[in-house]
Amino acid sequence: MNSQNEAEIGNYLSLILSDKACASVILRIAGKVPIPSSYVDKAMEHLKNEKDFFSLARLALDVGRPERAIEAYLMEPAHPDLAAKIAEDSGDYKKGIEIWDSFGYPDRAISLAGRSNSPDLIKLGVQIAERNKRYLDGARLARKIGDEENSRILYTKEVESCIESKRYAEAVGIIEEAGINEPSPEILTQAGLELKIKKHYEEAAKLFAKAGSHDEARELYIKQIELFETERKFDDASVLADILGMKDRAEAYRAIQKLI
Repeated sequence: MNSQNEAEIGNYLSLILSDKACASVILRIAGKVPIPSSYVDKAMEHLKNEKDFFSLARLALDVGRPERAIEAYLMEPAHPDLAAKIAEDSGDYKKGIEIWDSFGYPDRAISLAGRSNSPDLIKLGVQIAERNKRYLDGARLARKIGDEENSRILYTKEVESCIESKRYAEAVGIIEEAGINEPSPEILTQAGLELKIKKHYEEAAKLFAKAGSHDEARELYIKQIELFETERKFDDASVLADILGMKDRAEAYRAIQKLI
């Protein structure tokens, strides 16, 4: 059948009276032999009228019309995930971003914008991120295309959001990532208290130390050492004991570690 030309295929198809049968045949041979576009259009129209959107999409892909496949998957009930994948696979990143955005999937739209490596599409991703209050994602995308001013603004908004919701440790991490300025002693202290409650003593101690609260930092390092003891992590305990100048204890931990 592959040796037959488009005209011959058209002649065969013209003898089929039923639109349904014609569409069925075209679905079976699409992508294998050349089919006159008029018959493809007719089959697509039939499948659309029958609301057989999966078959319509399959046919569209087989004959090299990804835009029609996207259209089919966006008809009710919509399948934006399939439509967006086809858009991405066919290189139409803008369409994919717009699909994710319009169907309420900003995270996927932002991710695709970042993968596009197109400054214009990354700018679109920044806009989507800001509109959906995904400030950190927007800041990173803006920085990716060298828009430091907008990146700084979005980083600042994310930090403010973290502080408002009392996510101080996260705020500290974002401030450090942004590299704009140093976190204030107040934020460092609040972040340290947050981590202390979660029993992340070593991380909390580092924050208290940066805030200038060295006595509190030492107490937390000791708490972490005690936690390492209960977990039998004597190597880790010895490292912290060395930092605190507790040489005898550090040696004891290392000796115990060798015995277990």
